[in-house]
Amino acid sequence: MYFKGDIVITDPMYIIKNEEDWHRCEYGEKLEALDIFTYITAGNGDEFGSDIVSLDTHESLGEFCSDSCMVSVMLLSEVRQYNPDFDKGLGEYCYTIIQAFDGEVQLVEMEECDDNGQRLYFIGKGNKNFRTDFFE
Repeated sequence: MYFKGDIVITDPMYIIKNEEDWHRCEYGEKLEALDIFTYITAGNGDEFGSDIVSLDTHESLGEFCSDSCMVSVMLLSEVRQYNPDFDKGLGEYCYTIIQAFDGEVQLVEMEECDDNGQRLYFIGKGNKNFRTDFFE
């Protein structure tokens, strides 16, 4: 998915205004029901690393968490149009905003050899390169 602008990485449940909207957007999988069209969502959020790591500097860009086991990368302007106050009262550890991103974000599935099975991560390639991971 191509993004141009500020992006937010978080559990889509955190941006939702009410339970009716949560059901209407099919638990984050159909955010266009909320007029959010530029997004990518993946289930099994517990299989994601909870950090966003720069592939350019290898530094942490932020972190996120997922209570619903869903993780989304969304265009911040569309999120704010739907819910201008989504981040009010939400801990900074729940989401990361990457400013002025211009590039592609894709979901990658990586098989693991241990008991964890499959791991998922988002990777962003563009003017800023990043991936979700477990930061050490």
